[in-house]
Amino acid sequence: MIHQTDPCATLLLALALAAIGQKMVQGQPTLSRWGTRLSGVVFVLYVLYEAFQSTPRDAQDWLDAVLRGLLTAGIAWGFSLILLAVVAFVFRYTLAGPFTKIREFRHSAKQKRAKRRAEREEEEKRRREQLESERTRPERERAQREAEVRSSAQENQRSQAQKRRELARMDCELLWIAYAPAIQQQFGKPDLQAFLAKYMADSQPAEFVEERAGALKTTLTTLYTSAEPTKKYKSIEEAIAGFDRAKERIAQEHFEDPEFQQYLKLELDKIKAQHLAAVIKNMGA
Repeated sequence: MIHQTDPCATLLLALALAAIGQKMVQGQPTLSRWGTRLSGVVFVLYVLYEAFQSTPRDAQDWLDAVLRGLLTAGIAWGFSLILLAVVAFVFRYTLAGPFTKIREFRHSAKQKRAKRRAEREEEEKRRREQLESERTRPERERAQREAEVRSSAQENQRSQAQKRRELARMDCELLWIAYAPAIQQQFGKPDLQAFLAKYMADSQPAEFVEERAGALKTTLTTLYTSAEPTKKYKSIEEAIAGFDRAKERIAQEHFEDPEFQQYLKLELDKIKAQHLAAVIKNMGA
């Protein structure tokens, strides 16, 4: 057919088909690419057909075959663009709807399956965690009880240590009050408070505080003995009067702790007994 027609008419036909085809596939680059590929295939097939059918003998024959192949490819290109545009239109408005719905249905079903699988896995995970929690609950409760017992024991130990420190300081303060008239020039109350704050503070172990309390009481007794040697009382009344004076000096001190007040009364009784023992001993001397 290409051999028998006018090349100019064939060229015009190819250009017309190409123009119409490009207009129809405008905005659809995929269809345009497929049309170009089909026209390329048509060109190659036509040249091969000419080579086997006509058997070109010289360059002019080959040039004619190539030109006819290009015209054929141009017509095929325009026609393929038109055909592809029509097929795409028909598919979009007839077959694409059901295919789209099927694709959406499959996608929705896939999402639902994935969601159900995730829910089952989450439920299984919660069940395993619950079983593990039930299995380890006795151990956790036992560990919690042991921790509470340890905490209580530590708190009780700290409380006992604090009470020992307070009693040690009270011993020293009480002894200083009893000896104050005789030793306050050599060892006054500021000296006592400074010693207690530096060497018998709450931050130090109770054993150290008690040890230093013993050393301090020994020092206070030594100072008292050197400042006011033991008097020889001539009567029990004189000893009691001396005890009453010491008791009055101690009573002048203000203590907010009721336990210390009770402890102070017991110590006063000990001091009284010591005074009376000294009276009896001195009266017999």
